[in-house]
Amino acid sequence: MKIICNPTSHGGKAKKKWPKYEEALKNAGFDFDVEWTKERHDATEIAKKASDDHKLIVVFGGDGTVTETVTGIGQAGFKSTLAILPVGRGNDNAFNIRQTHDLDDLIEMLQKREERKIDCIEINDGERFCMGVAGAGLDADVSSQVTDKNTRMVYYFALVNSIFRYRPRHFHIDIDDGRIVKDIKSLTTRLAMVKG
Repeated sequence: MKIICNPTSHGGKAKKKWPKYEEALKNAGFDFDVEWTKERHDATEIAKKASDDHKLIVVFGGDGTVTETVTGIGQAGFKSTLAILPVGRGNDNAFNIRQTHDLDDLIEMLQKREERKIDCIEINDGERFCMGVAGAGLDADVSSQVTDKNTRMVYYFALVNSIFRYRPRHFHIDIDDGRIVKDIKSLTTRLAMVKG
């Protein structure tokens, strides 16, 4: 299996956790290849290339790394299965599919090769994919302000900042090639994954 690791997840705390995870994976007898991201969008390129040779691609990181990896797997034609070792700040992608963050449980999940199918959201004709929630508007404005920040308080400050300065925008939403089309003015718009 290929493991894509993000050293900056959770403000760098993920990298400090890696030795414990690495030891647990080795003790469980896993054969794995590790690649660390160096900059934004690295995980997408790594996942795209790894899809040719790896049936299982594991993310050791947070929601941003998961989204980049899903994008790479999607752009390669969904030939690989994604697994998540959630070590980010929020870990919404993992928790939305009711995945644990307990290391022993994660190792057991990988050993059993438990799989579930979920829908992914394709954005801009495959430019990006996501497995959780795609947001545009105020929540995206907040996210852009907290990228690479390492404390939870920055979310609250960014939210207050956005509430006072962000104004509703026009959105043209086309879902499933015209099956659902909406033209709306909205403060925030979210598309959510359907669990399978």
